[in-house]
Amino acid sequence: MKKKYQVFISSTYSDLIDERQMAVEAVLNAGHIPAGMELFKSGDKTQKEVIKKWIEDSDVYFLILGGRYGSIDFETGLSYTHWEYEYATTLKKPIFSVVISNQYLDKKVKSMGLAATDGYRENYEEFRDKVLSKVSRFFDDLKDIKITILESLQELASDDKVEGWVSSKEIGSFEKIQTENSKLKTKLLKEEEKNKKLEEKLSTVKSNQIGEFSYEEIKGVLRQTFIDIPVDAEGKVEKIDCHRLFVNASDSFNIGIDNAAGMGVADKILFFEVAPRLLNFNLIAVDKLPNRMQRVRATKDGLKYLAMTEVRKLKKTTTY
Repeated sequence: MKKKYQVFISSTYSDLIDERQMAVEAVLNAGHIPAGMELFKSGDKTQKEVIKKWIEDSDVYFLILGGRYGSIDFETGLSYTHWEYEYATTLKKPIFSVVISNQYLDKKVKSMGLAATDGYRENYEEFRDKVLSKVSRFFDDLKDIKITILESLQELASDDKVEGWVSSKEIGSFEKIQTENSKLKTKLLKEEEKNKKLEEKLSTVKSNQIGEFSYEEIKGVLRQTFIDIPVDAEGKVEKIDCHRLFVNASDSFNIGIDNAAGMGVADKILFFEVAPRLLNFNLIAVDKLPNRMQRVRATKDGLKYLAMTEVRKLKKTTTY
């Protein structure tokens, strides 16, 4: 027997437009009904009563807490998002919350500027701590919101205390209801397994990332970028790829290579030929030194690349 839930989606608006849209789509894709009041103007008491009615009629309250506390309801002294959260709590509604991670908030601040936060920091931190003290998760991107909604609604399917609504066409004999319940449980188990595999896949991809690129992408480019290395006094050269040069000279890059007067041929090649290629992927950084000198050294991403190369070499998953 298919049961639908009305999900009230609560958040600030201008800083979380994409996140709200993802939440709405996730609820619809799960076969349920999204509800929200972002189209109403703040401060209108009549509209506030409508919001209360929507929360009362909803089966689930879902909070997306970004970096803003939001517009203040002068009747309560709380932001509208905070007030909605407290009202849903008094009604004992099932509450699921996602809170923006510091890393994702930093990205929003860089793209949106001050619009990603507001001036109510003390109120915000107090509200955030309260939300995190209960059932909640952090989100680093839009897919985290989608996964949380899907998993939360799946968990509610087995909770008889959450009413929801059922079409009259769905109501049949007791035997039919039992059959539907059995099918639903089987489907939920399959969805949970799919979500688990998706999370494992996403975790693998994330651990393989070095900045904006994967290890394999960076290595592929460096393997195809060759530098002419002198091998004798007669001018004979050997072409060696940048991956190999970076790995072989890892100790030098860890310490740092300065463009000092009288630097050797090897250091010149590493500084002037190899380092610019590595800089494209943020594998090395350039530090300014006194007397117009510079030093190139491995960055955190560079050290990660070298470590991943060593691990793959030990596991013999790639041929070095």
